[in-house]
Amino acid sequence: MISNISYKLSTFADYSNISYTSENMMKVMRAFEGLELLPGIAQEISADGNTSRRIQLTSANGALTITVYSNRMDAEITSLEKTGFSENEKEKLLPELCELIICMYDEFKQIMPIPNRLAWFTSYVNFELDGEKKKKFREKFIKPTHFYESNLTDEFMVRYAGRENVKINESEEKMNFITTISRWLTDQGTNMEVDGYRIDFDINTWQENRKNRFYNEDIKAFVEKSIAFQKCLEEDFIYEFK
Repeated sequence: MISNISYKLSTFADYSNISYTSENMMKVMRAFEGLELLPGIAQEISADGNTSRRIQLTSANGALTITVYSNRMDAEITSLEKTGFSENEKEKLLPELCELIICMYDEFKQIMPIPNRLAWFTSYVNFELDGEKKKKFREKFIKPTHFYESNLTDEFMVRYAGRENVKINESEEKMNFITTISRWLTDQGTNMEVDGYRIDFDINTWQENRKNRFYNEDIKAFVEKSIAFQKCLEEDFIYEFK
């Protein structure tokens, strides 16, 4: 079985002014009034070892989380079902991630700089595999060697990376495409043990461009482009195992 279990949209900028204060939390709760999100605190450890308190909002069931770190803001949705998201759920949920980020910008537009980088992160899990299926899955992505052919364990990790120039509205962007496949053993979110392989797609803009240039419409266009590229990646890494 292969399941689409999570999505995360991240924006990057200097968000150090959006720290955990009573005033900022009141603004955030006002921005998301009606969504029944619970206020919380995310602990962030800086490079010098200092710890700061950052804003975090979480849905009552824990599936949706919004976190504002000092240089990154995440909107993440995780499926609580073993089968992952259905196509109907994705049609509704994915645009909502974009709207959550835009709501934060609308609320803090006086002090929140627009992003200098964007990222779209998607996770799948391929599980309920017997020994032979695990072996065939691994051999799809790596060539067996003589030594490991007879004594290979279930542990496995491989990473692919590529880059392409993409136009996002009027901006010409370098975009990175990273696929990571690794062993995954957990019971988080499913109330039962899941033993299989996790497939992560990380689609993001080039990290060397530090100019703050992505407005709300650009964020929407980036998500649309990322979903299109994600479908292309799924043809190589997902469809064969469904």
